Amino acid sequence: MSQSKQELPKVSAVDAKKDNAFSLSKFSFWRQFFIGIIVICAISIFFFFTNRRGLPFDWEAFIDFAFSSSIGVSLWVSMGYLNSRIAPTVDWLNKPWKALLIVLPGNILAAVFAVACTRILFLVIIIGVPFETWIQREGVGDYLISVLIGLFISAIYQGAWFINLWKQSIIEKEQLKTSQAAAQYEVLNAQVNPHFLFNSLNVLSSLVRTNPEKAEDFIQGLSHVYRYVLDIRKEEAVPLATEVEALSNYSNLIKTRFGERIRIDDQLSPKLQSGELGDKKIVPLALQMLVENAVKHNGATLKNPLHIKLFIESKWVAVSNNRPPRFEVSEGKGVGLENIQERYQLLIDKEIIIQDKEDSFTVKLPLI
Repeated sequence: MSQSKQELPKVSAVDAKKDNAFSLSKFSFWRQFFIGIIVICAISIFFFFTNRRGLPFDWEAFIDFAFSSSIGVSLWVSMGYLNSRIAPTVDWLNKPWKALLIVLPGNILAAVFAVACTRILFLVIIIGVPFETWIQREGVGDYLISVLIGLFISAIYQGAWFINLWKQSIIEKEQLKTSQAAAQYEVLNAQVNPHFLFNSLNVLSSLVRTNPEKAEDFIQGLSHVYRYVLDIRKEEAVPLATEVEALSNYSNLIKTRFGERIRIDDQLSPKLQSGELGDKKIVPLALQMLVENAVKHNGATLKNPLHIKLFIESKWVAVSNNRPPRFEVSEGKGVGLENIQERYQLLIDKEIIIQDKEDSFTVKLPLI
């Protein structure tokens, strides 16, 4: 069986934003405004009192304090507001250089504009410096430090956005993988039922022709076995004890048809009864499918019977059989082993062990 695998969709910053990767309410303008006032004012008050020891606290000192605080608040708020709008539109994960070319110039212009507005407010409007004089005195040095501070604030916002976006993309990818695995597993589990029914009907068809009385017993036993198949059809893993008990019912069906031509050596039940295996699990119907395959692909006569052995080997449960020659061509489609293999890979990312020798065939399943 070939199971098509879907490609995981690429997660971009825009897609993550649409999927509520990081709520823009966290970049609320008013929220950042009040946070900025509290933080900047606290820092400004600390440095103001530290630097003015021994100096008078006059009107000039107040203006100086208000000016420096306003520069800080304007940078904080403008950077926060701008980056709350830019961040969802750039793709730092997949196109970092393009994102940088958008974010960097925009933040520089916003920082210069915020500082210029603050300087006009204090120097031109409050202090009264003529606008023409203010323009002539303005230089790069009046803005350089402020712009660098603004870019640092911008880096905080963009960094916070990137970290949350990166974390969300990891979560989304894992969710997609989990959903994909669950969908594939459901397909594989659904495949088990017709696989079992197909093989059972083949057996019944043969019994109806050769032994109608045994066919009636087989139908009754089949109803009990198929009830188990239906009961666990949605289970990813079942207790080993439950699986072995169901297998014993299926073994009775095998004996109904073949008698002593097939001999099943169950070494699992005693260990389960003694509690040696604890609460170990396996994928549902795995043992039954392995027994089915052994019966289907090998011959069985009274002189050369098919021996099927079930046993524990370390952390593995094994099904082994000898290889009596089969004179009829098997009609198997190769579903059984591949189905079990794929279910184990999807469930616990482990592979089954297949030992194909000239005189024996063994499959080992990892215990869960």
